[in-house]
Amino acid sequence: MLVMPFCMHVTRRFSHFLVCFSLVFFTNLTLTSAQTMNGRLALGANGGLTGFNGDVTYREFIPSIHTPNEIRLGGGIHLTGVLNPYLSLRYNWFHGRLRGVSVKNNNEFSAVFNDHSLQLLLNVNAVLFKRPEEAWITAYGIVGYGLNSFRSIRRRSPGGTVVESFGYNASGKKSGSPTKELSIPVGISLRTRLDRFVKDYETFMASERIEIMLDFMVHFVNSDKMDSFTGTQGNDRFAYISLGAAFYFF
Repeated sequence: MLVMPFCMHVTRRFSHFLVCFSLVFFTNLTLTSAQTMNGRLALGANGGLTGFNGDVTYREFIPSIHTPNEIRLGGGIHLTGVLNPYLSLRYNWFHGRLRGVSVKNNNEFSAVFNDHSLQLLLNVNAVLFKRPEEAWITAYGIVGYGLNSFRSIRRRSPGGTVVESFGYNASGKKSGSPTKELSIPVGISLRTRLDRFVKDYETFMASERIEIMLDFMVHFVNSDKMDSFTGTQGNDRFAYISLGAAFYFF
């Protein structure tokens, strides 16, 4: 009986903790970097595609990209601090949309969300190779902990009659507060520096601070409400594949 109130309290306070912790961490990292020259701080952005996996989908695991099209867009920003050659810590925020279609139940849903998380990045090249800096592509493993805030609505298809929703009313308009649930993002990142492809010297001096990245993340959400359907598959999850860039200040 005490677990649910505790979890609700943690959820409400998590966003405040995330902001405060990020400010303290990156302030300390900047001061440490200025003294030791070992830390690095980067600001980046990304954009990509989302795909949902849950009860209301055309098929399991792989979203439909034709008819119906379950792929939607997402985008966000991130702030990364390099702790050492092996580990980095990243604050990540991104906004996106989700869609799923169940032909069997004549239902479809759509959702909009904001996802905040702290993520730990492991430099796989540094673990496996003696000279990881010589590789053109650097691989990272990623795991994190975050908070997902979403609104979801499920409708009859065809017809468009609202069946169930969270954060919308019966007419399909926003109502009340979005649902907030804890989430665990897991994924991989492949990265390369821009100076690998630049020959001009003056451009090279700036491009060595720019990193291009291809990320694939799966977000496991502690909720079965993202598709506005409480079914048999347990908690919902969604994938996000994105292309982005980051600029290193130090």
